[in-house]
Amino acid sequence: MSGVINSPAMGERFGSYELLDKIAVGGMAEIFRARAVHGKGVRKDFVIKRIHPALSADLSFVAMFIDEARLGVSLVHGNIVPVFDFGCIDGYYYLAMEHVEGQDLAVLCGRAKIVDKPWPWQLALHIVNEVLEGLDYAHNKRDEQGRPLELVHRDVSPANILVSLDGQVKLLDFGIARSMAREYETRTGVIKGKPGYMAPEQAAGKRVDARADIWSAGAVLHELLTGQKLKDGRVRVGDERLDALVDKALKADPDDRFADAAAFQEAIGEILMQRGQRPTSSQLGRFVREVSTSAAPGENWDMLSDHVEQHLAAALAPRPPNEPPEGTKTRAGKKESLKDSEVTPRGVATAITRSLFAEKAARFWMWFIAVVAVFAAAVTAGFAMWSLPGAEPATTSSLETDPASTPPADGSELTPAELTLVVSPVDAALRVDDRSIPPQAREKLQLEPGSHHLEATKKGYRAWSLDLDVKPGQKRRLAIDLERRPGRLTVTSSPAGARVFVEGVEKGETPLDSLAVRSGPLRVRVAHKGYEPQERQVEVEAGAERRVELTLERKKPAPKAPASVRRRTAILSVNTTPWSNVTLDGRAIGNTPVLGRELSPGRHVLVMTNPVRNLTKKVVFTVKPGQHKRVTESLR
Repeated sequence: MSGVINSPAMGERFGSYELLDKIAVGGMAEIFRARAVHGKGVRKDFVIKRIHPALSADLSFVAMFIDEARLGVSLVHGNIVPVFDFGCIDGYYYLAMEHVEGQDLAVLCGRAKIVDKPWPWQLALHIVNEVLEGLDYAHNKRDEQGRPLELVHRDVSPANILVSLDGQVKLLDFGIARSMAREYETRTGVIKGKPGYMAPEQAAGKRVDARADIWSAGAVLHELLTGQKLKDGRVRVGDERLDALVDKALKADPDDRFADAAAFQEAIGEILMQRGQRPTSSQLGRFVREVSTSAAPGENWDMLSDHVEQHLAAALAPRPPNEPPEGTKTRAGKKESLKDSEVTPRGVATAITRSLFAEKAARFWMWFIAVVAVFAAAVTAGFAMWSLPGAEPATTSSLETDPASTPPADGSELTPAELTLVVSPVDAALRVDDRSIPPQAREKLQLEPGSHHLEATKKGYRAWSLDLDVKPGQKRRLAIDLERRPGRLTVTSSPAGARVFVEGVEKGETPLDSLAVRSGPLRVRVAHKGYEPQERQVEVEAGAERRVELTLERKKPAPKAPASVRRRTAILSVNTTPWSNVTLDGRAIGNTPVLGRELSPGRHVLVMTNPVRNLTKKVVFTVKPGQHKRVTESLR
């Protein structure tokens, strides 16, 4: 696949789009990162999924594609990658989808194993909860006449779940799921989906409904919690509630599973509420960036160097100029060997989503072949010299010019290379050789062919550098993501033994010495049984240690209410998916989860609002004296 992905597509015009990079290719489509330029120089990146021209001759497929592309445009939800445009250009039917800056979950799971960072169970539940949010919306989608569309994704798997660098979770390829499923249903023995993520009824070729997607979401949750794919064997989490959650989602009989995505979400919400957890997108984004940038022991992160290709150029025979890469499809429509499943853009977001496994494996085998070739040539030459009587090693007093290094007569060796540098954070100082490169000059930077030294620095971040070789006329894109330098946090309390929470996550008990934390503002909370908890906002500088000393005060015993008063009170607990601001009878009582709040018996009005997604739900209820009222809602 690497040869296909790196094939030149940069700069190609496709209607109003400019194709920048080819991300993936398969038996049915090619995937490109593209850019559209609007009025007054406004630019926006998209992902173009371009169907092979051979399929355009199938009128039934075209009609189905257009019908379901319209459906994809109509699916507007924060957890579904939207389809913005579709049509036909130069015989190519295409979809234009949102460009998500991040990685797919399959790549992240593989990367997490390499750097030995298991997924926190809270974030695993959060990811699946977000996927279920998108599934619930699609499963309940209706047409303009109010009739249920009965949409089923049929391919919920890590490769179709994108996680952005800021922690947003989006489900991919929902817009054409039904059209693909219809086409497959017309072929005997062909089933859409990936082994290990297909519900039993789907694998058996039976008719499926929304509960098949519930099973697939359960398989994804199993993989996140255990680090092992379900097809490799069921693994117990070791937590009774989590195991029961996964078990119910993976029931063989659809009637025994969660009735719908909302029911699955409610079960997840109950576990999070009982354990006082409220994972956020920002926490997920931090974990994704940590997994993406952490290096495994002995791992070489200089993946953009051209040294390998340069050394192998003389050892490996070049491909004939007109021979297409093996396994690709030519314009003549010849049969090709790629599977349909390879159409899925494993790195729909950016170049950093390309699999490190494939690239490193390919380079290993290239080195191996080169070493074998050189060794064989040396042995052959040595044997020939040994077999000739009186043969002497040939010597010469002049240096011969390597024909490959002779400058071309047309002067093309002077053509500058073009380098696009994407630096995060954008205000980091960047130097190429001895000159500073401001942010506005980092796109399509012109460089003379040869070796260059790159440096990126910013206060509070680790310095970054790279020696880069560029060739004449070469176009390259380099993403530079600086790693924030950690700080240290020491927390002590009187009395000792208090539980320490940093940004809502428990880190241990006092005294807590030199805890590695991210630099910047942090919320530190200390709690001890029998004492009033204390919370403090502290600023931790990169590379520095911050000490926090707290003296806790004993809780004052609350006056015991008369038995007649105690009998007249009730208890309220509230949790929602997603989180919400809660008002009770017109008074704000905090954000979910709200636990153990006292209220008077009688009728009450509860309003739960998520300002980010503009979601609101109102609940009117009545409680009796001594009753514990639990409200768990999914905002829609």
